Parts: sequence; structure tokens; C-alpha cells
Amino acid sequence: EILKTGVPRTAVIQSWRGIQGGIKANAAGHEVVMSPNSHVYFDYYQDLIRKEPKAVGELTSLRHVYSYEPVAPGMDESLVRGLQANLWCEWIPTCEHAEYMLWPRAFAIAEIGWSPPGERSSRIQGSGRCVEACPDGYGLQHLRPRHRVGTGKERLSHIRCLRKS
Repeated sequence: EILKTGVPRTAVIQSWRGIQGGIKANAAGHEVVMSPNSHVYFDYYQDLIRKEPKAVGELTSLRHVYSYEPVAPGMDESLVRGLQANLWCEWIPTCEHAEYMLWPRAFAIAEIGWSPPGERSSRIQGSGRCVEACPDGYGLQHLRPRHRVGTGKERLSHIRCLRKS
């Protein structure tokens, strides 16, 4: 919506209301950060709504997140600063619920952001380390990893929630 106000040419535009705003800003010569709610809002459901804890928005499955390409056809890649996922917590009452909503979709965002399209391995959709790092039940219902190592707490030992003391 900022594009309608005559924004300075040096402004970096974050496209969160879908993809088209980012495409338009890019075409106008602005640097952009792509974070469209259609693909990278992690407060949206990640599995069938009837099976999921309370969330807001539509279904944003792991496969849907992984399918996202932040540099749309025709965009100047040099003006795309990157992508950003979002987790708004109005409907997320606990740290454990927040972790559930983040993983494993955050792994998909990392792979998308760090790997060119032709070099992505889809390792999060199989039995790689990312899947092994998630505790049972974290949005992995449709995946069937071959091996699991340790308990959920051990696998998530590197991920900490900030809790009030």
C-alpha cells in the first residue's frame, strides 16, 4: 500500500499482501523484501484445519511454503534483498505452540533463501537432518522419515523459547 503514496525511490518495500506488490515495486526500481501472506505467514494453519491447534488465516502447508520462489519471473533479482517469514502470536498462547507453528516450515524458508532454485535439494521433504530435528508431530504428518535420533527434547536442544522467570 505504500507504493500508492509516492514513496521515495530509496525506500525498500516489504511485500506482505501477496506477491504483486513486490513485483510492482521491483519493476519501479525499488529493492524488495518478499514476505507474502500467501506463502510465508506461519500463524496460518499448516495441516488440515480440523486437525490443527487454533490459528488464523488459510492453510500454508510445508509443501506450499517450499514451492515459493521469491524472485518471480520478470523481476530484477539484484533488487530482491531476500524473503521473510512471519509468525504473529495473537492466537498462539504458548512457546510450545509457537515452535509447532514454526517447524518445519522455517527450514523451508532457510533453504529457499540460501539456495538458488536449481540447487535446492528438497531435503526437508524427506528424511534429512531438518526433519530429524523436529519433535514428533511438528507438521510432519505427511512425511515419513526413515530414522529418528533421540527424543523430541534432545532434537530441539538448540532451540530455546524465551520465558519469563
